[in-house]
Amino acid sequence: MNCRRQLDAESVPPVLASEVKQEFPLSSLEKLLVREALLLLLDTRTRALELTAEMCRRQHFAVPDVHDFQLPVTLDLLRRFGG
Repeated sequence: MNCRRQLDAESVPPVLASEVKQEFPLSSLEKLLVREALLLLLDTRTRALELTAEMCRRQHFAVPDVHDFQLPVTLDLLRRFGG
C-alpha cells in the first residue's frame, strides 16, 4: 500500500448501514452466521489498519483512520445484527 498519498474517501463510495433500508427475514442461524462474519471482518480490518498505520508512521507518511477501513460501518452493521 502506498502511504505517500492520503487515502481519499471519495475514491471509493462508502456503503453506509443507514442506506441499507430493506430488512431481510433471516433465521436465527443466518443471523448468527452474519454476526460471526461481521466479527471476523471487523477483526481483519482492525488488524489491517494497525499494520498500515504502523508502516506509515515508520515512513513518516499520513496515517489512515478508521473510516478508511470502513470500521464504523462494520460496527453499525454488527449492532444491527445483535453484536
